[in-house]
Amino acid sequence: MSHHLHPRARWASQLALFTGLLASYALLIKGVDARTFRVNDLPNFSTIGCGGCHDDFPPANNNFGIDAWRSFSPDLSRNSGARVVWRNLYNLDSDGDGYTNGEELGDPYGQWTQGATPRFSSFSNPSNRFQTLNLPNCGNGSVDAGEDCDGADLNGQTCVSFGFIRGDISCRASCFFELSECIGDTDQDGYADDVDNCIEVANPDQADLDNDSVGDACDDDIDGDDVGNDLDNCPMISNPGQEDLDEDSLGDLCDTDVDGDGISGVIEAMYGMSDRSLDSDEDGVSDSEEFGNGGVTATDTDGDGDVDAVDRDSDNDGVEDDVDNCRTDANPDQIDGDSNGEGDACDPLPVGGVEAPVGGEPVAGEPVAGEPVAGEPVAGEPVAGEPVAGEPVAGEPVAGEPVAGEPVAGEPVAGEPVAGEPVAGEPVAGEPAEAGLPSPEPIGDAVEDSGGCQQGERRGGLGFGLMLIALALLRRRQVAS
Repeated sequence: MSHHLHPRARWASQLALFTGLLASYALLIKGVDARTFRVNDLPNFSTIGCGGCHDDFPPANNNFGIDAWRSFSPDLSRNSGARVVWRNLYNLDSDGDGYTNGEELGDPYGQWTQGATPRFSSFSNPSNRFQTLNLPNCGNGSVDAGEDCDGADLNGQTCVSFGFIRGDISCRASCFFELSECIGDTDQDGYADDVDNCIEVANPDQADLDNDSVGDACDDDIDGDDVGNDLDNCPMISNPGQEDLDEDSLGDLCDTDVDGDGISGVIEAMYGMSDRSLDSDEDGVSDSEEFGNGGVTATDTDGDGDVDAVDRDSDNDGVEDDVDNCRTDANPDQIDGDSNGEGDACDPLPVGGVEAPVGGEPVAGEPVAGEPVAGEPVAGEPVAGEPVAGEPVAGEPVAGEPVAGEPVAGEPVAGEPVAGEPVAGEPVAGEPAEAGLPSPEPIGDAVEDSGGCQQGERRGGLGFGLMLIALALLRRRQVAS
């Protein structure tokens, strides 16, 4: 059984397909229109528009569009934000009609810049070989409207007229000048491009260290040792091996202190020392230590004309420095009383770790007769922390003075009743009792000692409490009745 779509369904399917194709085309057009800013990168091109670079359908680049693309992307890689580089495009003939792109767009010599007025206002489409300039009189030997030259008639122009330094100018068959033989000074350093060793980098001195005809100002290997300037440890001195004895990132050929001992090579050479050794005389003592004063002043202990750094017996005592227990103090006997490795001649504590005393002078660290010794008591002077006769001792009572916390005779004690004064909470003799309450009986007898007083207080308090309870019960009974 065959299946047929309903006419409405078939119509809807076709409409959807057409809509999809239309949307795809719109996206392609949009991709082209999204870069309309490039029309401003070319002289007189705003009138031609995007059609000068793209065919109408499908919207693909034509020959001029491809050349324009290559002007900023030689490998034709995508870069939607890039701008057309006119100087890379003007001297080409993209459509093959015999006129350069510059001639067709009114700027035959690539001098136009964005926003400026082109040399000629007349133009043709550089992407269409059938649209060329209308120069009907070109070739008659006389310069006419729209022409720069015609045959031998150069209209009085020279290479200098176009900003070049020198050269030969001629006329093309298109009636525009041929300037390829004109020599300019691109970097404006006073040297014409044909002799300038850095055409695009100004270098009036034309310095060329390695004589490779590339000026130092634009040479990525100034010394010509095949090591780039950014990696070369001596960029101004050829050193292919990149030797660096002291590993300070300065090659030996340009390092003023090759062995890194703090003494310049010039000084070491002056005194017969080696700039490639930390111990020129190999006596076990470094040059920097023997030379003296941080490598500034040469030391010659024995005054024999050889500085210590090259003298294997600095003190001239017949014992070489590598075994001498006093390298700068002559001691042929090498006596070492305390056997500490330092000869007595240069040991500040030669015997048992105690400095030998000088006649009549005290020895550091030992007591001097008649002078007090630190930390020991002096006769007749008080000793810290011990009591002094006749003076009170802190924390002990002084005779005749009251002691804190104890009662003083004749003065009342806090919390105890005073004879003749009323006690709080007890009735006072001769005064009426509180209204509605019976007068309490006297509680207890007066007792003079403190214990009896406390006992009377307890009995009085108990009686008063019982009286209150009885009154409360009586009032409750009255309410109940």
